[in-house]
Amino acid sequence: MFFSLWFRRGGKRRQRIEYENPGEKLLRSLLLAALIGGVCWAFWQNSDNYVQKFKAESRISDEAGLLGAERKQEMARILSRIEENFGVRVHVKVSLVPLLPTDARPEGIFFGVCPGFRQCAFLMPEDWRQGLGEGFLIRLGEEIMRPAMTEGGDWPAAAVKVLELLEQRLGQLAAGQGDAASELFK
Repeated sequence: MFFSLWFRRGGKRRQRIEYENPGEKLLRSLLLAALIGGVCWAFWQNSDNYVQKFKAESRISDEAGLLGAERKQEMARILSRIEENFGVRVHVKVSLVPLLPTDARPEGIFFGVCPGFRQCAFLMPEDWRQGLGEGFLIRLGEEIMRPAMTEGGDWPAAAVKVLELLEQRLGQLAAGQGDAASELFK
């Protein structure tokens, strides 16, 4: 009996959609295609945004669990801008144990922080180090990070500031402004 409702023999057939003219059929078909295309485009954009966010957050390694979610997001935004604007990958590692040179990844800039041992390190290829300026990197470590890693210091905020200054320095180098590292600390 139940199936007889679904598979009815005879009786009325379903009504077909009838169009008044061929233009209406074309218009409805185009609107349906536009709707499907819009949904596909929105899905594509959402997926692309998610992949970009995942890529940026994967470059932040917080083994110690000391960075908050807000700081991680802030760092991820800066890392995304640096890679998008300058094509440079920056990897950030927060560790409880002292940093080793083997922690660095050779394809970009490595910024490591070990607050327990008051250590921070920039590891990168030699030509990049010369391009950024040795004095600039030393000043980032000595004048910003080291004071922030003392008792009660806000080293996560200092790490964000270091990444912002690094982004500014890369922007100055891309614009051809040469050695403008001293201007960043004013």
